[in-house]
Amino acid sequence: MATITAEDAIALGASGPTLRASGVDIDLRRDMPYSGYENFQFNVPVATEGDVFRALHVSRTGNARINRYREQAADGMPEGPIKANAPKVVLPDREKMKTEMEALIYHFQDHHRRLCRAGRRSLSSSRVTSREMGYYVVSDGTAKPYRVHMRAHA
Repeated sequence: MATITAEDAIALGASGPTLRASGVDIDLRRDMPYSGYENFQFNVPVATEGDVFRALHVSRTGNARINRYREQAADGMPEGPIKANAPKVVLPDREKMKTEMEALIYHFQDHHRRLCRAGRRSLSSSRVTSREMGYYVVSDGTAKPYRVHMRAHA
């Protein structure tokens, strides 16, 4: 049976369940929280065998805990509106963009501002459908990126 050590997994750029099945205790939601994950309590399943079976087990164990995260999120929801009324910070609703010229203009201005500086580079990660997704974006000074690379990590 093929196995991978923690050192090899890191050197090869493994992430998510593959990395945790090799004994590396890392999870984006806990170690670099985003989107409110800093408000949740959860355990990260880790194994040390480094084989495919353990990676699958780590992945499924993590997925089984998703309902607990949902319960914590529902319990922590405040009363009232769930979206801030801050047009300079929050993008307008899609329906408003279809009917209000100001909302449409702001939508395009906001996206232009995010990539307007030449040579600007951005590297980020997020969790999507039980795996991690990496994004690398390089700006050339226009609203269109010079380079975009996305990688889903198993």
